[in-house]
Amino acid sequence: MQVSISTRHGDLSQEVQQKINDKVARLPRLFERLTAAHVTIDLEHTESPKVEIRISVEHARDFVATETSANVMAALDGTIHKVEQQLRRHKKKLKGHKATGLKHQSVSDESENVETTSQRCQDIRNHLMKFADFVSPDAIKAGMEADTKDGVIEEMVAALVAANQIAQDDTESILKAIKKREELGSTGIGRGVAVPHTKHPSVDRLIATVGISELGVDFDSLDGEKVQLFFLLVSPLDRPSDHLRALENISRQLRDNTFCRFLKQSKTVAEVKQLLEEADNNQFVS
Repeated sequence: MQVSISTRHGDLSQEVQQKINDKVARLPRLFERLTAAHVTIDLEHTESPKVEIRISVEHARDFVATETSANVMAALDGTIHKVEQQLRRHKKKLKGHKATGLKHQSVSDESENVETTSQRCQDIRNHLMKFADFVSPDAIKAGMEADTKDGVIEEMVAALVAANQIAQDDTESILKAIKKREELGSTGIGRGVAVPHTKHPSVDRLIATVGISELGVDFDSLDGEKVQLFFLLVSPLDRPSDHLRALENISRQLRDNTFCRFLKQSKTVAEVKQLLEEADNNQFVS
């Protein structure tokens, strides 16, 4: 699960942000279908900071909880408790659905179930984001030259600048924000994949690019392996749901070993574009 943290009306030390990241990262122990979490810390009232956690779950709407307390960690604990309660109820509901047979339901119940299921499927379709919604085709890098972690980030941001997705004047600030996020914990999620990302006030919509490194780059990944496949995202400060939905889409698609392998083997931008389009059309993941 990808965890992202942002603050309003102030800043938090790296030590505190790491503690927040560690606490939130334990949530999947309750429910393995969690794909992303965004934590927002509002420090406008220092005597009573407010914490919001938005959790993205596979095939479900986002779970959101907030809490205000005397300090950030207390507010965080209260918010996590609320999220855990929501996840337990959701998990219990899913188990109840599996245990209930249709053969004992009345015709009216069956009709209601069909309508509810149809609406749920429509909600899922509306909720899922596609690569075409956020990946800039002109910024895709099929043969990356960088051989260091910082070099990868700089090359991919430069590609977004060249594709007119990021203003040249904002380059340094965005680079600093992405690298600062990496200091909290590597976004190298394993299996040769990394998803460096940040939120930045200079963009008004979610933008991203894809990079392929044939030899791989040491990215301090969780499994210690070199990374060949990179997704870099920059999103607005006020659109956390889009950020989470994009991370969810990337995580969901990359669970397919065939899709992941084909992307890593891509030699041209055209090949990468074709694979992303096929993924959007559910040719890899149902």
